[in-house]
Amino acid sequence: MIISILNFSEISDADVQVVLKRLDSRLTECCFPNTGSSGILQLENTDDLSLINLKNSEENGIIYLWGGKPDLTSAIRFHNKHCADNRYGFVFTAISPALGECWSESLFLESIQLLMSERFGLPEPVDTSDQQRDFAI
Repeated sequence: MIISILNFSEISDADVQVVLKRLDSRLTECCFPNTGSSGILQLENTDDLSLINLKNSEENGIIYLWGGKPDLTSAIRFHNKHCADNRYGFVFTAISPALGECWSESLFLESIQLLMSERFGLPEPVDTSDQQRDFAI
């Protein structure tokens, strides 16, 4: 599975790229021996949204690094407009410290969730309203 990372946060792309290199090897160590599958984390250029050319596919995933005030409604609307067919997750960088995690740990956990949902057919989030995130079963 290719997991594209879209960085809309205050974290520099250079810092994100350093973290992605470490997380790629962690994902392989954690997931491949137990499941036979792994993912590749790939930073996408978000300078010009018209250049984002992600393959819309259930086999691929997207994780958004979302900075500033967490706004799930706007984040889901953005996803639905640009990449609706892909599995997805969000890392709200302002929330990670409140959870006692660094944003990179939140990214790692979100990556594992996407890999496992693809591997085991777990339910994926479905936008059922502007205010609520529900899960299809």
